[in-house]
This record gives sequence, structure tokens and C-alpha cells, in this order.
Amino acid sequence: MRNNIDVNVRFYQPGDEVQIVELLRKTFPKWASFNDPVGLWRWKYIDTPLRSVITLAVASEKIVGCNHVLVYNAKLGSELSTIVYGDDLAVDTDFRGLGIWTRMRDLYLQEYSKIGRYTCSTTVNPIVQKSWVKRNISLLPFTVTRMMKTKNIDQLLTERKMENKTQLKLGYIGLSYLNQITNIFRPTIKQADEFQITRSPKFDDRIDIFWDRIKDDYNFILEKKHDYLNWRFTDNDRGSHVFFQAVNGEEVLGYAVVEYVPGGSEGRIVDLLALGDRLDVAGGLMGRACECLNGLGLNTVYYQVVLGHPYQDLSKRKGFIDSRSRPYISFDYTTYYRERDYKIQFLKNTAPSQVHFNYADTV
Repeated sequence: MRNNIDVNVRFYQPGDEVQIVELLRKTFPKWASFNDPVGLWRWKYIDTPLRSVITLAVASEKIVGCNHVLVYNAKLGSELSTIVYGDDLAVDTDFRGLGIWTRMRDLYLQEYSKIGRYTCSTTVNPIVQKSWVKRNISLLPFTVTRMMKTKNIDQLLTERKMENKTQLKLGYIGLSYLNQITNIFRPTIKQADEFQITRSPKFDDRIDIFWDRIKDDYNFILEKKHDYLNWRFTDNDRGSHVFFQAVNGEEVLGYAVVEYVPGGSEGRIVDLLALGDRLDVAGGLMGRACECLNGLGLNTVYYQVVLGHPYQDLSKRKGFIDSRSRPYISFDYTTYYRERDYKIQFLKNTAPSQVHFNYADTV
């Protein structure tokens, strides 16, 4: 009987958002937890400065499948290019096994196969990661890890409902103690010159000048201009944000953004970036971010960073340890470009210090 169901595949039309969000709430616990999921969806996919493509599957006027794509501008290798980022893929449980996802993907590729040169996606689900491998989709050859520190490990383990609490507690205490000892012997980072760290209500076009100075230090980094940053860090159901900028007069030397949910116990340093030769600036920004989150009374702070990046060492200096919670990240040519030039050459000569992947690099 299910094979006789008539399913139409098409692109988003205004007014579809209520049914799309109903499907997302049914599929993903995070969407079910939001107070204004339709408003959040519109912020993410309609009110964005990025290009978005939304593909739907419809049966009897009911949306039973959805696939979302955002197109980022990025500095990749020596070129400014684009990344197609896939997110919020859902198929109604009653309609799985009918090839709906494949049909949505095929429609998207028919119309938008050249929309971006590279494709990227993230997951913590090993089943999804294995499906990438089966489809010959390459993984980003750099490990991204989540650094963390907490005031009360017992509270964290209880709130996270983790098993093996005693083992995890002893492991955290041991690693924290080892990190404290190691920090004693770390060389001091000298301040190159005077700068101030200011709290900003939003980013202006000075950050665009900063982007032009920083972009060539990286072989993998999303474009960090003020219109994108102000959109990405809009306060909504996902969290509230505080912006910090390190400045010398009118010159921006770096910035950091923290995110927290009012009334919650956890916060994140979601983005941190400074001029390549200014570890003193990056360290100052990280310190100010930690002070801010500590002042909010939060118990636990997280920071996501590429393993081996200099900012990972900075986080250890601030008391963070490696939680070893590591997302899977796919990064490959899109189908159109893969057929022409399958191997991504620039990653072979890229160091961890040239890869920027904070929490803010996903939406």
C-alpha cells in the first residue's frame, strides 16, 4: 500500500513554514524545545543574508519531508569560494523507506548543482558518518574537539544524565589537575602592544577590514563580515549573545562572542578570532569571554576548536580540558565539481592553525 502513495517533490513556497516546523518538531527534540520554532526557522532560512534552498516532499497536501541548504561564502585554500551546508533533513516516520530523501536531493541537484563548489555537513551520529563513507563523501581531515571547564562536575553530570558518573568525575578532576601543573611551565605570552577589549552591541564595517586582514592566514574559514556576524548572533530561542572586540583606536584586532540561555547553567564561547600574530589578543578575548560567562553564574563553559590549533592551547591556559566530544564533519566537492576534480588538493598542505571551526561555523 505504501508504494502507491502519491508523493510530490517541490521547492518551498511562502506559507509552508508551519508544516515544515511541525515535521521538524516531530523529528528532532531540539526543535520541540523552542518557544517560537516558526520564528527561529524563518530567521535561519528566510531572514538570512546567505542563500537558502528548501526542498519538500508533499503527500495529500501534507509536508512529509524537508531538506534545507544554506550557501556560505568562505576562504578555502587560496580562493574565495562557496560551501553548501546541509541541515534539518527530515522525513516523516510514516513515509520512510520510499526514497523520499533521494528524490528531494535529485530535484535540488537538477536546479542547483552548480550553486556551490564544496559541500559540508556535521553530525554526532556515527550511523550518519558511516553513510557518508559508503557514499564516498570525504571527511574534513582535521579533528574538531570540544574543550570544557566546570565549577561543579557533580551538577554537570546530573544535568546531563550521564552514566559512569564516578569514572567521569575522577577523569575530569585528574585532567584538570594535570592541566594546572602543565600551565605552570607554559611560557608567558607577551603583550605586543596596548589594546582594549570593549563590549559591542553589534559589529560594524570595521570588522570587514579585519576580515580582509585575517582571511589569508586561513585555508578553511567562513567569511566573517558584519552582516553575516550580526545575523548569526541574533538573540533567539537558541540563546543570547555578548560581543567583544579587541581594538587599538579604530583598528579591530580580534573579536569573541559568547552564547548562553538565560536561566541555564551552561554557556559557550561560540566564536573567537584575532590577527594571526596576536595570540595576546586572542588570549585576552578568551579571558574576557570566560569572565562574562562566569559573571552570569554559569556552571559549565564550552569552546569548540580544531585539535592542534593555537587557540586550543590558549583554552588550556584558561582551565579548559579536552572533553573528547568530537563531531563528524564532512567536507567534499559538490556533485558537479566532484566529477571534474575529485581530490581537494589544498587540504594536503594545510596545518591545524589554518583551519577555523568554532561553534559559530554551523547554524
